[in-house]
Amino acid sequence: MGFNADGWIVWYLANGNGAWDQMPEAFNYDIGTLSGFGTLAAGGILEYSPDGKDVSSVLADGLSHEARVDRVTHDVLSVGSETRNISGLTNPISGSTIVRWDRKSSQVDTVYNLFDFYDPVTDYGSCSGRNDSSLCKPPRGYSFPPGGRAEDWTHVNSVERGTQNNYIMSARHLSSVISFHADGSGIQWVLSGEGIKPSKAPNATVLKYASGGQQQYMEHCARQLDNGNIILFDNGDLREPQFTRFSEYKIDLETGTATLVWQFQPMLDNATSGLNMYAFHAGSVQRLANGNTVGALSCDNSRVGVNCSHAVFEADSQGVEVARTLVPMPATGEFGYRGLPVLTLGGERETTVVDTLIIV
Repeated sequence: MGFNADGWIVWYLANGNGAWDQMPEAFNYDIGTLSGFGTLAAGGILEYSPDGKDVSSVLADGLSHEARVDRVTHDVLSVGSETRNISGLTNPISGSTIVRWDRKSSQVDTVYNLFDFYDPVTDYGSCSGRNDSSLCKPPRGYSFPPGGRAEDWTHVNSVERGTQNNYIMSARHLSSVISFHADGSGIQWVLSGEGIKPSKAPNATVLKYASGGQQQYMEHCARQLDNGNIILFDNGDLREPQFTRFSEYKIDLETGTATLVWQFQPMLDNATSGLNMYAFHAGSVQRLANGNTVGALSCDNSRVGVNCSHAVFEADSQGVEVARTLVPMPATGEFGYRGLPVLTLGGERETTVVDTLIIV
């Protein structure tokens, strides 16, 4: 559903999926989304008009989390999965892929596969499923990977076209943001809070953090700004003490360094409690044209809120809270995933009346 600046619901898409993105004006502001209700299990990608009419669709098994419009090609990107039996590991292992829906040809293809760059025997994080040892579990009522019983090794939760002729991927169970060259030539760079390196790509640039305490853990929604910086939703599961933040990193490939240049730490009770919020899973972040940042935390525990779906925040360029809202828990009981700003949903615009002339 869509809310305006005054808090009124101005748009609602029945049975819409939590993973969705909007086409530009040239494509009538159509919406790309996953099929089905759950973002962790989808059987295809859909394109809707803003008023909910089917435009086109394609079937594809094992999709999850994402339906992001490629701003260059206007294809739709999603997170796919592949399951393999790995020597030395007891159970089948599920690894994530970048899946692309070519809207012109209506074909779905795999752009990148993490099995080609990482080895689940040696390259894994604290949340990686290996021999039933994962510290992280999917939220209530979900099974992941979708449709299978394999170990959830990488758990990618976002993919999108970057701004440097690349794709940006967030792999939660590797605490890694991975930049892939858009031409298919492999990894451009990796930023991992747990220090996980792609052993099958030894020449890939693995960035260092400029100083301690800048690492992100089990992040979501990694995105690249026009200047090449990365913003992300840092869940912070392994941080001591645990807290969640919105983070921005400057990427310097010449020195191989990532520097935390901005952050916002949402607090309970408008910061009066002195207690940082902490969201175990899910989350989103997006930079606005005015330099502010909007993001959302899932109300998956009392450190975010009770009787709510998710908490949405806006913070300024200094990391100071500008606004917040708690979205009520729906009757069905699901937690929210994203809170993303859009300028329009069907081409409408807000106008300001400067002078009004009344003729009597």
